[in-house]
Amino acid sequence: MAHGPGALMLKCVVVGDGAVGKTCLLMSYANDAFPEEYVPTVFDHYAVSVTVGGEQYLLGLYDTAGQEDYDRLRPLSYPMTDVFLICFSVVSRASFQNVKEEWVPELKEYSPNVPFLLIGTQIDLRDDPKTLARLNDMKEKPVCVEQGQKLAKEIGACCYVECSALTQKGLKTVFDEAIIAILTPKKHTVKKRLGSREILSDTENTWTLDTDQASGNSNRDICQALTVCQAPYQALGAGWGYKQIKQVTGTQQQSSWSVGPGCV
Repeated sequence: MAHGPGALMLKCVVVGDGAVGKTCLLMSYANDAFPEEYVPTVFDHYAVSVTVGGEQYLLGLYDTAGQEDYDRLRPLSYPMTDVFLICFSVVSRASFQNVKEEWVPELKEYSPNVPFLLIGTQIDLRDDPKTLARLNDMKEKPVCVEQGQKLAKEIGACCYVECSALTQKGLKTVFDEAIIAILTPKKHTVKKRLGSREILSDTENTWTLDTDQASGNSNRDICQALTVCQAPYQALGAGWGYKQIKQVTGTQQQSSWSVGPGCV
């Protein structure tokens, strides 16, 4: 599918314990098909074109490994992330507890100013007899909606969303909310004017926009380099106010298009 110059590139990284359904979540959403086989992930990337509120976005989805063996490798995918999804399985109390004990501290260390959502996965298993019997043997119950909402508030998540990659219930809502979290203006953003220059700053970055050269345009003229995803789209290094994407076809022939001022 061709993407016009108005498509905005966003980066979403999914984290959480192993086997909570992160890969299934992404594959079901990106491919509209539930994967039949579980393969532990190191890193994998997907690209999805989505429309929210009449606007088109190219959403780069980054899958990560939850196993401890990859604790040093996993943060390599964190730079330039626009939003994180912290996932836990609603039928795994251990993964629920690790959200607060493991995953929030990790994101606070590496990406303290990036918004994140709390995602409860595998909700289709809440009513599964075998799963309930297993939990009963351990004297446990599935995590309920209220508990997820409470934890989201405690850790400072933008919101709590539940979904099933198998039935796709709530799946679209997860990524719609992720985009909304990215686009919601940060309360601590400060704007200052100095002659013909507009200074934008927050706790992480400071940008200068020459408003004489960019008259008539908004702050979207400020384009920062992003690395989004691999096939079918590969994002190349981008300069100030410029982005280039190479689209890889099935025959690996490449055609490129670029987005200039106004792309962000």
